[in-house]
Amino acid sequence: MHKTKIKKNNSLFLSDYLKQYVEEDTLHKFEQNGKFGFMNQKNEIKVEPVYDEIYEFREGFAWLRVKGKYGYIDTLGKIVIPLKFDNAASFSEGLAGVWVEDKLGFINKKRNIVIPPKYQDALAFENGYSKVKEKNKWYYIDKKGNCVIDCE
Repeated sequence: MHKTKIKKNNSLFLSDYLKQYVEEDTLHKFEQNGKFGFMNQKNEIKVEPVYDEIYEFREGFAWLRVKGKYGYIDTLGKIVIPLKFDNAASFSEGLAGVWVEDKLGFINKKRNIVIPPKYQDALAFENGYSKVKEKNKWYYIDKKGNCVIDCE
């Protein structure tokens, strides 16, 4: 978490960036009439329950599903990555797995596909690497999609 502080008129303000991460830690998923949203610790609705499925926030984003398509929202409930994927995973180390036509690739927080969809499966990035499955074989890639361990 970045601890950016701005001093103004002898008062200390947290930047919007930090507020988002503080908010992320206090939001919890809830269901109402078969739709999902987020509430804070005071049970105040912060993200309206309008989504078919959502997952907890990771790195400032939560994936969601509406009418069979997946995208991402921020802690304010704004869709920041459009609902265009066939499936989605949480962000880890700045990247998230997304499925396009049964193949998995990775996007960054700027909505760019940084590792093209070609994998059958993958694990979240950890320490700069992800374990991926392609052609029924598992191996490790770096954040650029280069094979680094168990390559043939």
